[in-house]
This record gives sequence, C-alpha cells and structure tokens, in this order.
Amino acid sequence: MGFTKKRKIFFILIILVFLILISGCAKKPTCGKCQFIENNKCINYRCCNDTECNDNNDQTKDVCINFSTVNANCQNRLPAQCTAIKYEGDPSKKVDVVFIPVNFDSNQLGVFNNIIDESITKLFSIYPYSKYKSKFNFYRIDSIFNMGCENYTLGFREQWECDEEKLKQVANNCGAYDHIVIVVNSEFRGGSGNKKIIYFNSGNSGPSVFVHEFGGHALAHLQDQYVGDYNYNGVPNNQCNNLDHVCLKELNVIISRAPNIDSIGCPKWCANYKNYENECSRIINENECRCYNRFKEGDKCSIILSDPGCVWFDKPHPDFKTNCIPLRDYYNIGIDCLEGTGCYFGSLLGQFAWRPNKNREDSLMDFQDAGKFDPVSERQIEKVINCCYPDNCNNFPSLDCQKLAQDDYFLGCSTCKI
Repeated sequence: MGFTKKRKIFFILIILVFLILISGCAKKPTCGKCQFIENNKCINYRCCNDTECNDNNDQTKDVCINFSTVNANCQNRLPAQCTAIKYEGDPSKKVDVVFIPVNFDSNQLGVFNNIIDESITKLFSIYPYSKYKSKFNFYRIDSIFNMGCENYTLGFREQWECDEEKLKQVANNCGAYDHIVIVVNSEFRGGSGNKKIIYFNSGNSGPSVFVHEFGGHALAHLQDQYVGDYNYNGVPNNQCNNLDHVCLKELNVIISRAPNIDSIGCPKWCANYKNYENECSRIINENECRCYNRFKEGDKCSIILSDPGCVWFDKPHPDFKTNCIPLRDYYNIGIDCLEGTGCYFGSLLGQFAWRPNKNREDSLMDFQDAGKFDPVSERQIEKVINCCYPDNCNNFPSLDCQKLAQDDYFLGCSTCKI
C-alpha cells in the first residue's frame, strides 16, 4: 500500500514538472508592432516606416525598404533617374550592378550608355561569365551629379576617388545593389576599386578594364597576376624590398587568402613542385644582377632587353635563398596542376607570389586585354556565383562553399545554410 502511494506521488510530480516545462516553453514575450521575436526576445526591426530613416539631409529622400521585416533597411537617396538595362529577376538571387557617370555632361549620356553596353557585352563574351548571363541585373543612373570626385595619375594610369556616401545615395534609387561601377569620362587608361565600388575610364580599353576590375577583383576577389611596371635598374617591384618581417607577414596573409595566386609550389592548384635554379639565382654580384639582360650605360643599367631580367634584394629571398632573383619567370615548377595551369614565379605586383599562367596573354588578371581568364580564376568565379547567388537551395553545393564562407570578403553572400 505504501509502495502504491509513493508511486502515485512520483507520477504526480512528473506531471507537474511536465506542465511547468510546457508553460515555460509556451510563454512568449509580447512585442511591439516594430519588433520580432528571436530566441524568446523582442528585437527591433531596422525600420518600419520612412520617417525612421531620416538622415537630416534635405537633399535626400529617406526610404525604408522591406519595412517591418527582418530584411528592413534604410536608404537615403539623392533623387535620380534609374534605368534597368538588363533585369533577370529577384535582386536577392542576382548580382545587382549600378553604373554611375562621372565627368560627363548631360549631353554626353549617350556616350555613357554606349560604354555600358560595350562593357556588358565584353563581360558576357568571356568564359565563365558567358554561361551566367541570367545571374545579373544591370542598372544605370541617367542623371548628372557632383560626386565630390578627385583624380590623380600613377605613371600613364589615371585613378579616381569619389565621395562614397554620395555614390551610395544615388545608387539607392535602383533599390538593392551589390556593386557600384563608376564610368569616368577620360581617355586615360585606368581602373581601380574594392568589393562595392569600381572605377574605370571610358577610353578604348574601358570594357576590358571593366572585366578585370569588376569580373576579377570585385566579384571574385581575384588578385593581380602581373608584377607591375618594370624597374629597369634592377630594384624589386614590391613594397617588401628590404624583406622586413612585418611586411612579409602581411603580404603572406594576402597571398594565403587570394584564390588565384599562391606561395611557392602553388598548393592551391598543384599537388607538388620541383626545385629549380634560375639564371638570376646563380648570380652573386649585385651590379651583374642589376644589369642582366639590360642595356648598360656607363656604370648604370636601364631598359630591359629581354624578359625576364633580374632584381637584387639586400637579403636572401625566402623562396630562392639568394639575393639575385628573376623579376618574373616562365619556368613551371608545378607538378600535377589543375589542367591548363602551372606554377610560375612573379605576381601580385612584385616578387613574392606565384601565378597559374605562363604568359601574360593567358589571363585577364595578368593582362587586361587577354580576352580570357586562366583556369584557376575561372574556377573561383564559378564558385562565387554558384555559392553566393543560387537560384534555390535544393542543389546548393555546400561542400564547395564551406571554405568560401569562411572568408570575411564573402560573409553573408548566400541565403542557403552551409
């Protein structure tokens, strides 16, 4: 009898605990109209109406897009006319690009439009972009604004920088966007940019520069594979000329993160590598090194006669263990590399990184008029498009995208869970 009574009490206690747990789980906080529940807490939406987006600037129009949703966001727009040049669908699943004119007059917008058309045509004429035309939405701004731009020259190249806040306020007229492309009315050859904002000049080389800057750098985070302007006196092209430890460490971080350049042996696309001796690495005299394959004028050397020449470091180079090394080399040290590639010395504007292409004409990241990307760069471009802009999550290549998602440059690029 005592046992039965104890058993009844035990079951009653279990029921009470269960009811307490149920009531605790069922209890939800009461949130306001401009809030949502996350982890049993009330979280404010970024905005629920336009007035909450006031930036205290009389020249801008304040807009709350996707109001009262977790995707709500404020946009402050300098009123401008936005035209959809090519619209393929839902911006959240496309690469959205806005072109903005700089240094154009209002009567030159036709020229601006032609340059855009030529640039888009050029992009889609090159693999792998030729197979992903439906992944892009392109827009243009048909209004002229003072964007607070400044320009400066680097050798024969012209670089521009504009007020980024103004650029964003104008681009906002096109809604959500991934990239802003500035077309500068100038015959100088030049281009530059970062993840969001890209510049290129309107000269004859403009479309090729656009593919290099946007299709290579901005979208796929590819690095330059050229060594920069040749220094004819045998001085290295790199900022780490004195092999400073801190500088080398920073440079190695860039190389480790870049998909299309690598350290010695190119383990990103080659299985192994072989050691070799370059003609430059056999030279132990500084003057002889600096003058190798160069025209000699008295005690000085200038004008490279044949590529490659040599450059001289004050300390032994970490890859060659010698002071004299090639400015750029064409000997493949890679073994079992990705088809169509090798491991060649000289890249990233200097003498520390290795590249997959032998000749400059083999890759747009080495030579902007090359007309094609190398296979390593092609692989990266396809990975970014498939991982960051999937049509749906049913066939999402999660294993291929895990490493990409670990890179800060691509954080939040996909709505699919990895």
